[in-house]
Amino acid sequence: MGKPRCGVEDISERTFAPLSDKWPRKHLKWNFHLANDIILKTTRAAFDLWAANSSLTFERDSLNPDILISFREGRHAMLYSRRNEPCSSAFRGPNGDVAHAFFPTGDPNFVSEVHVDKAETWHIQLTKNPPGTYNLLQTLTHEIGHALGLPHTFREDSVMFAFVPEKTFPVQLTLEDVLSIQHLYGAKENVKVPKVITTTTTTTTTIATTTTKDVEMDLCTLRNVDTVLITNGRLYISHERYVWSIDIDGKTYKKPLLLTDYMKFLPKNFTRLTAAYQTPSGNIMLFAGNMSYMITYPRLTLVSTWPRSYTDLGIPDTARKVNAVLNTNEGRTFVIYDDNVVGEIDDCSMNIVKYYHIDMIFPGIPHSVSSAFRYIDGNLYFISKNRFYKFNEFTKTVTASGKFDLGIFGITCPRQGLMMQLRDLLSRFVRIDARETSNRKEKE
Repeated sequence: MGKPRCGVEDISERTFAPLSDKWPRKHLKWNFHLANDIILKTTRAAFDLWAANSSLTFERDSLNPDILISFREGRHAMLYSRRNEPCSSAFRGPNGDVAHAFFPTGDPNFVSEVHVDKAETWHIQLTKNPPGTYNLLQTLTHEIGHALGLPHTFREDSVMFAFVPEKTFPVQLTLEDVLSIQHLYGAKENVKVPKVITTTTTTTTTIATTTTKDVEMDLCTLRNVDTVLITNGRLYISHERYVWSIDIDGKTYKKPLLLTDYMKFLPKNFTRLTAAYQTPSGNIMLFAGNMSYMITYPRLTLVSTWPRSYTDLGIPDTARKVNAVLNTNEGRTFVIYDDNVVGEIDDCSMNIVKYYHIDMIFPGIPHSVSSAFRYIDGNLYFISKNRFYKFNEFTKTVTASGKFDLGIFGITCPRQGLMMQLRDLLSRFVRIDARETSNRKEKE
């Protein structure tokens, strides 16, 4: 017997194509028809999950909802239709399709209905559901995703996976879910990231006053990055405790995500990633502090027996720091530590098997690398002191270098375009002024 699932059809081409069917506004109203207080509380929690990770806001409106939820059974009618129109999908009873929803059309007057099969046994509280029941919060979160415009995904950890998962508690959005909803509606406008501490002192007192203000971290303002990771058609750039997810084709990105929100295993004193790369098995290796973490992708869960200390990998306990880690086109993985030492990692045993001086493996690369990665153009890139070095591993030569900016990824920052215009305008003023001065001197 197949696993119970959502009744919305799988539209595979929409899973990876740009999503277009969405609401023309970001404040939406909802109602759960004839629901008691417990069910309303659970429904509100489901909407809150989407609101917390996007620019959307929601409120309950029992008279004019945009999203209307109801329990239905067997062959049933659309609740909002005044003509009692039949629903195109009938329920088949217990252990069939547990619910279905209707995508938005872009029409501001459209009402998206969510139907939940009344014949199933539902756990309506915000707690773990007992065996033999379905978690209403998990189902509502999934169906609301459809009502917002999200299709099914093939990833089993995603809340938008078509089938009811084995584990339905706690209910949480994965990174893919967050990126998908933000692709449609954007991130929260009021999300503030790291706080800048400014300290001012005066000559009349010995007490320093400290003020704290929030500033939005903009990827385009960074002069250096901690890690660069490319996987599954996306480019992930981390700086301090934050990570940006960038579409490789469109070169578009949203506000940064807090790493500790998605990687609960990171220590409380976590400040930044030192290095990151993807192993041949598809897992992700992260380096932070003096520990290494192997995590599954895209689940972002810690693999058993991890984390491990650097010494477990073969890095001496006398090592001061790890500079960077990268894997090459030849399938070799190298860790650079203490500025000029390179260790080759066996990705099967996860141990260093050979040691080199950096000049032997990467001639021409400085001894103060802060980040390294293999890019989609087939070259290796090293970042050192706000400069990048493009390295051809087959000729073992540096083929280009320059000041680091997002241009090496094909990303054009709006400020860069504005600054170029201002520079050109200023240059024209200078040339005009020079000509006028020259003309005056000739007349004199």
